[in-house]
Amino acid sequence: MWKIPAIEDFVELKHLEKRYVENYNDIYGLCGLIFTGNNGKELFMPFSGYESGSTKTMSIGSYWINEIVKYQSYRAYYMQIYMQVNKIIYLEREMMYRFAGLPIRPVTNKKYFSNEQV
Repeated sequence: MWKIPAIEDFVELKHLEKRYVENYNDIYGLCGLIFTGNNGKELFMPFSGYESGSTKTMSIGSYWINEIVKYQSYRAYYMQIYMQVNKIIYLEREMMYRFAGLPIRPVTNKKYFSNEQV
């Protein structure tokens, strides 16, 4: 069963091995991070970019989480991954208007799948 991730799903990524890639799969030329789990499987999180007025960057990835802002149902939380000097990785929880077109990186509840499928 697939779902919108909770903040705990993203916090789990902080403790995994990670590396920055500039041309993932050499097909789409995407920048992002590859997280490697203890089982050796990899998860690619592309930097979807950000544009606000004259500011434009492709070194940020923003993804919705399953949490709406209390008393402000028109806003929701998202997690942001980005790089800074020396390729330091940050994960931050931020608020955004729900009509913003942020992507979702769905996760699965592993108990529904066998090891071959996860």
